[in-house]
Amino acid sequence: MSISRVTHLSAFPLLTFLNLYGNQLTEIDVSQNTALTDLKLRGNPFSQETIDHLKTIDWIDRLSYLQAR
Repeated sequence: MSISRVTHLSAFPLLTFLNLYGNQLTEIDVSQNTALTDLKLRGNPFSQETIDHLKTIDWIDRLSYLQAR
């Protein structure tokens, strides 16, 4: 079983690490999670819109979101 939807991450503004590697996520909103420094999202079939948004995030030191090759 894998995760296909993540909602209400804004309820965790002090979250610093999140690993959702290898699920079925097509979108994620971490715009309110400015304490995040490590976000692992590889292996998810993200929409192009989500990938474009992830490219604009500048507060996360370690961000991985592209499919593993």
